[in-house]
Amino acid sequence: MYSITAIEPIINAVGSNDHELLNAVASRFKLEFAKQFGGEPDDEQSSEFRRYAESLITGDPPPDAEPGAWNYVITALAAHFDLQLHQLPLNDWKHYYVWEDYIPLVAEYISPEITALLNFLCMGRPLRGRTLSADGCVFAWLTPAEVTTLHDALTEVEPSAEMEEFHLDDFHDELLDCLEITKKRNACLYLTAH
Repeated sequence: MYSITAIEPIINAVGSNDHELLNAVASRFKLEFAKQFGGEPDDEQSSEFRRYAESLITGDPPPDAEPGAWNYVITALAAHFDLQLHQLPLNDWKHYYVWEDYIPLVAEYISPEITALLNFLCMGRPLRGRTLSADGCVFAWLTPAEVTTLHDALTEVEPSAEMEEFHLDDFHDELLDCLEITKKRNACLYLTAH
């Protein structure tokens, strides 16, 4: 989970058909890969990244079901646009388990609109499409206003005994910390899982 200064430049890149951006992002991927892993990506990794970048930037039209693996391209786009992607202190919770357990425990205390924001974080939120395709990866985002709304609503939720039993009270507290940091920065929230 990250705070990110803006999501609009990334949304605007979808289907932009900007070949200069495509080449810049492919180069950025190699730089970010070298920073993270200390070497060059192999041909297969570069080719796979290029395919996803092409489907995001030059796909005509952009897909209704966006690939979850666009998360790799989104990270490179954030670096390219200098969107100040800051990792948030959400410990190593297994994405595909924690949200499905957590949401039902808080849903009775929050509105359906707030539950929908949590469901974005669980199921993913496409940039322009209608849904994400299930390919083992997911990404989601919230606007600064949505971050504030979610933070304020979850602050009112008292962890239940059932939450404590499964240590989801810890997750609840960490999620609130992440939302508070992002709210103070007046930033968007970006989540990626694979």
